[in-house]
Amino acid sequence: MVKKEILDTAPNNQLIRNTLQKADLLLDSYKNPVCSISGGSDSDVMLDLLERVRNGRKITYVFFDTGIEYQATKNHLNDLEAQYGIEIVRRRAKKTVPVGCKEYGVPFLSKMDAMYIGRLQKKNFDWQDDTFDGMAKKYSNCVSALKWWGNGYGEKGRFQISTHAGLKEFMLDTPPNICN
Repeated sequence: MVKKEILDTAPNNQLIRNTLQKADLLLDSYKNPVCSISGGSDSDVMLDLLERVRNGRKITYVFFDTGIEYQATKNHLNDLEAQYGIEIVRRRAKKTVPVGCKEYGVPFLSKMDAMYIGRLQKKNFDWQDDTFDGMAKKYSNCVSALKWWGNGYGEKGRFQISTHAGLKEFMLDTPPNICN
């Protein structure tokens, strides 16, 4: 149970008070709780929340270093450790993001790509390679997404699937089946 002193120091906001109580209950329900810390504002808030209700219970904080973090982020982790008197365990990726990109290509899709995939999914798209005209007949009101899929923006088009090496082949072999 969250100590009365903690709730008394919390802002007069029921959402914050409920969140403190939920965090307290969650800590009680796990034998070895782990909290991922990125060094960003959301994880800072989570860390502060957990530290307010921890009351001597064990929590393992972990930072996953992908090889693309700023030095300022790493310095901030040191500041958090000093401020809260905690240890943040650092784990380095076996293969950093830059190395993975060199070996396999850029894995990140843009919001635009995700939007096109979502539009096609909503139309129950067949994830096949067909002509634009054939697809346009079957999937109306999806012109921009179909152009993205069929590389209809020309050789130099930035917003089409060909800008992601191997993505179309992967999607043809492994069609997305994410629920809408």
